[in-house]
Amino acid sequence: MKKYFLNHQVTTGVYKKMSKKSEMVTQMLYGEGFSIIKKTKDWLKIKIKEDGYIGFIKKKKTVPYVEPTHKVCKLYANVYKSPNTENKIKQLTYGSKIRV
Repeated sequence: MKKYFLNHQVTTGVYKKMSKKSEMVTQMLYGEGFSIIKKTKDWLKIKIKEDGYIGFIKKKKTVPYVEPTHKVCKLYANVYKSPNTENKIKQLTYGSKIRV
């Protein structure tokens, strides 16, 4: 069984080569899953669960994958620390996946 991890950044650039100067082949949205093909000191070679894209991301703390229950279907959605507050934590983009 392949082990998947969760992208917990609003967006993460996926590059063709191990360099931010390289072509960005796609972006992962918040909540998308990926598997790690290879690790280096600063980079991870990954395969995105949803669309099969393969590329490189900067090495970061990994979070175990959880199956999302909802998808953002508006241009953006604000995320708050608790109900009925104005303390916005982040803003998720269209297509981001969350578990509620």
